[in-house]
Amino acid sequence: MNRFSTKKVFSANLMLIALMFAFSLNSCDGNSPEKAMTKEGDRVIENVVKDIDGNTYDAVKLGNQVWMKSNLQTTSNLTEYNPDDYYKPTNKFRYDYDSVKRNSTLCYKVDDYGRIFYDKNTASSEHICPEGWHVPSISEWEELEHYMMSQKKYICGISNTHIAKALADSVEWKYYLNPRPEDSINIGYNPLTTNNASGFSAQGCGYYYYSWKKDGEATRFWTSTESKHDFSVYQYYIEMNIDKPYITKDEVSKTHFENDAFYSIRCIKDN
Repeated sequence: MNRFSTKKVFSANLMLIALMFAFSLNSCDGNSPEKAMTKEGDRVIENVVKDIDGNTYDAVKLGNQVWMKSNLQTTSNLTEYNPDDYYKPTNKFRYDYDSVKRNSTLCYKVDDYGRIFYDKNTASSEHICPEGWHVPSISEWEELEHYMMSQKKYICGISNTHIAKALADSVEWKYYLNPRPEDSINIGYNPLTTNNASGFSAQGCGYYYYSWKKDGEATRFWTSTESKHDFSVYQYYIEMNIDKPYITKDEVSKTHFENDAFYSIRCIKDN
């Protein structure tokens, strides 16, 4: 049963009341970028960079890093996905045309074509991001994670790993219709206005992995980091999920050139 679209009835008991009280004490209660940010420290920087297609991006400074505040949208110097070239190992992007049919406003749109996602080869490109910016490595994502974990204002729950709600946007995610008390630390806990204390503004864009998945319920970001084991090459990615309070990382194979995975890219500024 889908907890994000189907109502459930559950009885309250002492354990649930205790859990609700415990979670009400965490720092995600009432967070907002305005409360968490200061002029001297973490902050949003408007109109900081423009890509080759003329798209302008705001940025957000978190710790010693500066990240784009929205996902990359450029298509220049890339090849649009064509099913007839399924195995062709070129840098590709693809539109989620179905997002237009669904009248989805998640993430962003380019004209009337839908949302843009990139293949694993594009994630390794040195020139996909604007000059002075690049696709972040796994270690740069981990630096962001560790910084967020060190700041109480970004932790939502008992564990300092519970930072996903502070990274997720306050709009463009589905939410629980009948949440359990333990759901209060997750991205999908309503009101979503308690999301995005960091200003990072990750949205529930979904992703393509052999088919379109998790619209409004998850997002995946490529990293530039490859790994090699078992005679295969893999590309790392980061995932945020509506029903998890933390971010996760995993990898997909690059040994074969199937265009099986198209994820978002969030650029980071060079040091």
